[in-house]
Amino acid sequence: MALSQREKVDIRRHLDVAFAGVPSQDYALGIRTFTRAGQLEYYMNNLQTTEESVLTGRPFGSIRLYGVATAGAVINMGVQLAGASSPTPITYTVTSTDVTSPLPLQTIALNAANVINSTPGLGVVGSGGQFIAGTPPQSGPNFSEIMFLAQGFTTFTISVSITSGPTTFSAAIIDNGDVYPNPQVSFQNPDGTTTSYYGYLPICNFLEGEIAISSQDLSLVSAGGLSTQAAARFRPDQIDQRYALYRLYCQRLGKVMSTGIISYGYPHGGAMGQSIGIVV
Repeated sequence: MALSQREKVDIRRHLDVAFAGVPSQDYALGIRTFTRAGQLEYYMNNLQTTEESVLTGRPFGSIRLYGVATAGAVINMGVQLAGASSPTPITYTVTSTDVTSPLPLQTIALNAANVINSTPGLGVVGSGGQFIAGTPPQSGPNFSEIMFLAQGFTTFTISVSITSGPTTFSAAIIDNGDVYPNPQVSFQNPDGTTTSYYGYLPICNFLEGEIAISSQDLSLVSAGGLSTQAAARFRPDQIDQRYALYRLYCQRLGKVMSTGIISYGYPHGGAMGQSIGIVV
């Protein structure tokens, strides 16, 4: 799996990393010459599907394969985007090469994922590109998973069955794509409607943009939401409060990326250069 360049730029910005620049003969990672900045690049380029889902907020699904497969067994899958009239069918037939490989189930899962990626109108290799499919980097000897990551924010459902195979070979849906990943936060709009954001990047992007809108009142409610209602006067105290909430999620993002906030030359205090706290 791979983050887009825009998503990588967003992560660097939220973790206070300077622009990366372009690779050159002297600097393979562009101008990312600091150790932790290089470490961040490695993590961004080597995420598991589930980890990418938690970062981006895109729906995720997985099918787990169990037992002992034999050549000729058929994995019947279906993927249906929310609002679609019918699912897209995908089948993969287990080969003799699959079952004689050192890790048969992982090989089967990987080959099935390649079929999904090449399905026109569904996978990223075919036209349309609704999903990226893949497998975990490690699997147990008795199971493996076929993983789906939506390329947009539309939820989906999956189905699976095994035919023409032994009773010792089976499949089950572990994660359906009909829910969004954590973290999830909901914010109340001035008109009373609620907007929800899923994943660290969408949350950080939203909170970053809210810092400067300090002419609107901000209140932290017990459920962890953010209420923005029109106020009659400019509220400089709101800048620190908004900045604190934004940095809280930046810190969480830094923890899951194993680098923390790198902060090259950035202040550690509030938006006005003060120490800050959140009262809930």
